[in-house]
Amino acid sequence: MFQRFHTRLLPVIVVGAALFTTSAALQKRVQKKGPADFPTTLRAAGEAWESGAYGACVRELKAALGLATERRAQELREAMPPAPEGWQVEPDRSANANQNPFGAMLAVGIGNIVERKYRQKSGRGNVSCTLTADSPLVQMFNMWLANPAMLDANSELIEYGVHKAVLKKQGSGFNLQILINGAHTCEVNAQGGVSEEQLFAMFDQRVVDRLAKVLGT
Repeated sequence: MFQRFHTRLLPVIVVGAALFTTSAALQKRVQKKGPADFPTTLRAAGEAWESGAYGACVRELKAALGLATERRAQELREAMPPAPEGWQVEPDRSANANQNPFGAMLAVGIGNIVERKYRQKSGRGNVSCTLTADSPLVQMFNMWLANPAMLDANSELIEYGVHKAVLKKQGSGFNLQILINGAHTCEVNAQGGVSEEQLFAMFDQRVVDRLAKVLGT
């Protein structure tokens, strides 16, 4: 009886094994691609150009530009002033959102906008900074520099060496707009009892020079 059962079962096992082997042969694990790097992407753009694949060349160039733009954003975040004693830097959610290809490609269209917020640990003080590369506010700054009389009574021009700024009293706080390398702006809003001295100690000449070095002309 055992022999008959084994004989009948054998074809089923063989067929099942064959199906399993065929199914396994059809499956293929896709290797995960590592993060794109600038030299490889630029090299791929050059190869596409040489082969006449101009659509692929444009895609690779956009990807390379996105990588360069995001790297600049990282450098700008590192160049921001550290939190003073008794203060803390709030978590930067925008930085995490940009760590993907879609964020990098978006940066190509809008340029670098880097934000940083500081909050006093014991107190109401808070400072927010928005750094915009290739800022559309440059034209307004140039008008102020050409005709300071356009500034209102609560505003004054500030010099950071070759870089210019406008300090404006806003209620109990301050708004500081810095023009860097004549092309980029750093806008700082300080509220909650932050004094001028505290504001300028945080955003001093060294910080502006660091940002200017990363931003370039």
